[in-house]
Amino acid sequence: MATVFKNPKTVSKPNPPGFALVVTLSLMILLAVISVGLLGLAAVELRKSGSQDARATAMANARLALVLAVGQLQKELGDDRRITADASIFTNSKNPYAVGVWDGWSPDLASKTGSGSTPRVDYRTPKSQTGFRNWLVSSMDPEATQQLAWHTSDIASKSVRLFEKDTSGFDLDGEKIPVSYGKLPGSVAWAVTQENTKARINVSADDSRRLSQGDRLQAPSRPDLSNSEYLKQPKDNDWARRSATVCRLSQAVLETAYGADRSVVSAASKDYTTDSYSLLTNAVRGGVKADLNTGFEMADSDFME
Repeated sequence: MATVFKNPKTVSKPNPPGFALVVTLSLMILLAVISVGLLGLAAVELRKSGSQDARATAMANARLALVLAVGQLQKELGDDRRITADASIFTNSKNPYAVGVWDGWSPDLASKTGSGSTPRVDYRTPKSQTGFRNWLVSSMDPEATQQLAWHTSDIASKSVRLFEKDTSGFDLDGEKIPVSYGKLPGSVAWAVTQENTKARINVSADDSRRLSQGDRLQAPSRPDLSNSEYLKQPKDNDWARRSATVCRLSQAVLETAYGADRSVVSAASKDYTTDSYSLLTNAVRGGVKADLNTGFEMADSDFME
């Protein structure tokens, strides 16, 4: 009788009861965790995509408002025969910093005094009726801003604040104009302000290079801030360098000679600027005015020729 010996290492032992169930549950838990993670990631990406769409829409609306403002500016002021003024010239204005546009006009008295008597001139009609063109502010009704009396209307309930006193030195609102893109509603508003009526604090000039005291009187080299309630008049002789170092009104805080802090500079921005420029144009007949600067530098004989 033969005896058969089995190698104990080759004998397979049966798995304990419930092993397959434990493995299956572990895999299901792992898959559930992965699914929850992917779902959370998808939700984050969806919210991010939605916020980006809203941001893109807001930026597109802002560009549209800018285009409308520039278009209105070109339409009303593209002609040289235009003049502008803030509504602050009126005592009863509720929008004193809105900019209005008028047609250039002159009574032309030089050609009407040949009879020996001064002609009677009607100044009110060109200023208030026939001469006024538009207020450079957004409005639901474009015809409303074409009326001079618009500056007395209260638009706070249907407008948005575009310029604030804390940052610009004055408050100015623009009426909201509804726009929509698909299911995303929105609105645009705009207003145009002017810097040319403000005094510059960084005019570049060197008084020591002026030819004479008469030249200084005829062509002042800089504004004087001595009477300003916001900024001090610098006392040093290095005024000319400020045109290169003070490029924004907010930089006046860094210039100790002005003696102003940030809150004072914000309030001063309604009266002072660093970016006031102008063109010598004929506001009545159009075109560029005659430049007589070179004539003053010529000899009398050359000038007469």
